[in-house]
This record gives sequence, structure tokens and C-alpha cells, in this order.
Amino acid sequence: MAAPVVYLSFVIEPREAVKLAVAQLLDDGHDVILVTMRAEAWADLAARPGLRVFDIGAAEYRHPARAGLLSIVDRRPRRVLRGLAAATARRRGVSAAVGGFERGYGKLTGAFDRYVYLRGYRLFRPYVLARLADRAVGRLLPPEVRLIVAADSLAVNYGHWLARRYPAAVASADYHRRPDPAPAAG
Repeated sequence: MAAPVVYLSFVIEPREAVKLAVAQLLDDGHDVILVTMRAEAWADLAARPGLRVFDIGAAEYRHPARAGLLSIVDRRPRRVLRGLAAATARRRGVSAAVGGFERGYGKLTGAFDRYVYLRGYRLFRPYVLARLADRAVGRLLPPEVRLIVAADSLAVNYGHWLARRYPAAVASADYHRRPDPAPAAG
């Protein structure tokens, strides 16, 4: 069995050029290991022989960097506010104040999410995705890989990790052209 091609696509909806590149590799008879955020986005290719799809999207939502902060900043305080609202439901003045505080806190949480958390998470998300992908497929990869293609900027970090792990493999972040999985002679 020939060494497979590892294709990394960490965007939710891959571009058509990326799907066509994977389809072309499959048409050429290569085995392709696809690591993606949403396996459903690849449903039209999923039944093709030679394609193995690994979905890491759900793992990102369970990751402590995302789920933990959401719990600390949003869920727990809202639970406390709901308890206060229920406890003060019969007292109009206090109930209105708690309701106003709850609405204000909702706006504050949205602003924190938009202006602080998402900007910070954007910086280290490629690293988080690389760790999640390595946990999902790192041990399942064969001892030899022919080609590593990072189809988007989020996948470049993990592509770099794989390129160091498989020094004989051709590594590329150029997905809009047909990648050549055979190394050049000479």
C-alpha cells in the first residue's frame, strides 16, 4: 500500500477548490486522510473509496479554552441571576432591578465575548486545533506519509507539526492548485 496523503481543512465550510483538490487526489488513486472541522461539509466525497475523514469540530467546543471561559463568564453568573430573579419575583421593585441587571449583564457578556475573548482566541485557535487534531489522528497515522496539505490558515500549524514528524513527506499550504504527491526526482 502506498503512503497516504494527509489533507487538513479546519474551516467550517471548505471552498470548492479544496474539495476539488481532494476529489482529484482520490481520482488519481491516492489514499487520503482528511482532518476537518465538519465531516458533513464533505458528505459528497465521504463514500469515495480511499478517503478517511476525521472530524475534530466537536472537540473544539469541549476544549477548556472555549467551554471553561464560557462557563465562568456566561453560564454561572446567569444561573445566579436567574436564582435572584426567581427569589425576588413577588417584589416588584427588586424584581425590576434584577431584570435590568440581568439585561445589562447580557450586553456586557456579549461585548466581552466580541471584543476580548474572540480576539484573544483567534490568536491561539490554530494551536488549539493542532493539538486537538493530533489527539484525534496522531496515533492513527501510518509510519509514512506522502503529502501533507494545509488547506487553510488554521491548518498550517498542524501541517508544520506533521512536516517535522514526516521529513520525507512533501508539505504544502498551496491548495488552489493540484498538488503533486510524488517528490521530484533528482
